[in-house]
Amino acid sequence: MAKEMFDACIVDVCMNLGGPYEKEALCLAIDAVAQNSMTCDEHSTYKFSSKCPATCENKNPTDEDCDLPAVEGCVCDEGYYLDDKKCVLESQCGCIADDNEYYKIGAIRRENDCTLEEQCMPGGEMKENWKNEGCHENGWCVVKKGNYECECKANYRGDGREKCDAGNCENDCGENAVLRKGKCRCPKGHTGDPKKKCSKMCRCVSAGDPHIRTTDGAMLHVMGVCKYILSELKDTKDPCAYTVETTTEKRNSRPVSYNKRVDFTIGNVVYSILKGSDVMINGQLVPVPQNLDAENIVITREERSIVIRHTKCEIDVSYDGRHKVMVQAPFSTYSGRVSGMCGNCNRDKEDDYMDGDGNLAKPRALHYRLGQKWKSPGESCQDEQPLATCSDKATKEAGKMNKCGLLNSKNGLFKEAFVEGFDLSEYYASCVFDVCENLNLNLHCQMLEYAVKTASQSEIRIDLTEWRIVTNCPLKCDKTFVESDKVTCIPNCMDTEADKSSECATAPYRGCTCESGKVEKDNICVDIAECRACSLDIDTRNYNVFVGDTYPYQSECGNFKQCVDKDGKQALIEKTDVKCTGEKQECRIEGGTRKCMCVEGFEQDIDDSSKCIGTF
Repeated sequence: MAKEMFDACIVDVCMNLGGPYEKEALCLAIDAVAQNSMTCDEHSTYKFSSKCPATCENKNPTDEDCDLPAVEGCVCDEGYYLDDKKCVLESQCGCIADDNEYYKIGAIRRENDCTLEEQCMPGGEMKENWKNEGCHENGWCVVKKGNYECECKANYRGDGREKCDAGNCENDCGENAVLRKGKCRCPKGHTGDPKKKCSKMCRCVSAGDPHIRTTDGAMLHVMGVCKYILSELKDTKDPCAYTVETTTEKRNSRPVSYNKRVDFTIGNVVYSILKGSDVMINGQLVPVPQNLDAENIVITREERSIVIRHTKCEIDVSYDGRHKVMVQAPFSTYSGRVSGMCGNCNRDKEDDYMDGDGNLAKPRALHYRLGQKWKSPGESCQDEQPLATCSDKATKEAGKMNKCGLLNSKNGLFKEAFVEGFDLSEYYASCVFDVCENLNLNLHCQMLEYAVKTASQSEIRIDLTEWRIVTNCPLKCDKTFVESDKVTCIPNCMDTEADKSSECATAPYRGCTCESGKVEKDNICVDIAECRACSLDIDTRNYNVFVGDTYPYQSECGNFKQCVDKDGKQALIEKTDVKCTGEKQECRIEGGTRKCMCVEGFEQDIDDSSKCIGTF
């Protein structure tokens, strides 16, 4: 790091030598060194060393164990080993159990048939706590909070080990719901409130770089940089005819791509969700939430995604602003009628691999043909399948339990998915492909989230806390949101009690929500008082313009309207010919609104957005 910073300083000062920014360039370079100086924890020293250090799990790593380049960083002192980001003595290390997995001191391991429990003790030995014949004849061994425990089967009650008595179960399940393990659940491929009604859905997800799970369960890997048709209903006589398109981009200098935008076109209106979760209607930025009754459109936030829902046609399109796009619609209405990379929802995944020439392109290396088939009209980009560049060692590293390995472990935290017949092999292969080239970017987290979300939609229970701990994938809540174990529907300015509403069919999950007394508005949590809004009719469309906001949304200059509060009443006022106050700025249209931007030859100062600095 020091060498890189020294070289960068030489370049920056050299380019500004003798000019007005020479001193500033030098100061910025020195400040960067100060900001990035490393302070190591106890029993470690900052130095240049192997990227595969000695750990409690592997105390004597060899060159054969690591083909990653050496790096600068904090390294454990001699006689100490890395254990969960701390340097400890060998006597403080945990245990390697019979399953070849590492357990910290005090950690408990149970056999997947619930016949044995043992615990890691100081000194590196596993001590047997108990051993028995397993679960009751009317019970089975399941994963709970990362451990195997006995549980009674459906229609039985008890502790699962000594007692499982018949009866005392729910019996008032809704339409299409099933009774599983004493609880009403929507069966695989359905969604809704199992106490009321479960509807079979055509559901498609595009996530990662990107991997597309079609409505019939095929997994496609189309990694070009282009605009693609994800799903569409072409029947022009049907008022619910629609098109969903995704636009991709490259990130992190990788040879693959990620979703950066989704466009949902229905009724001659284009609804767009952008990277970062901004929303546009016909190219015009709008705040969230919106309830556009005349168009049967609701725009809101659910879990970590922006959702655009057509209430009459029952089509949901969502994007998390990062990589994951989901499209879903009722099977009874759209089966066999839709097309696109998401497939036709006809219960036959084989024809989802059909390329534009009518040939099967099932091998992963041929999936680029599917991208060529489903390019949006007018797109001229070329799809090429990226070459596999991972070494065997990097692939092995990506497949470990702290990366992608959980998706390949039939006795691990995802055990119930395997028991229920949920195929995780494609998720595992996709995860390893993503991760092996960039082991330090935590790319496995997004694929694990994808798999967990898809499994949970089929009522497959996976411990939502334990897998994040094992794989170092902490839940990161955006901006003003807080973490909770009991998230359902997130209250927002359109429905301040959405979480208490009888219309909320979302089962509680671990996620991000607004703290008590606050609601979601435009992707942040605010006091309910900030939900005051003006009503604005534009082209037969009625918008909510919240107090302080503008139309066009986020306008800074030129002509626009602004919602203000006067003595407790909301009113729109006209702003005309508003000038930019910053030097070297001009008013330009950017993302559907008017913003103060730097003139040509200048760029925004990263420390002061009101200033423009020369780029020459």
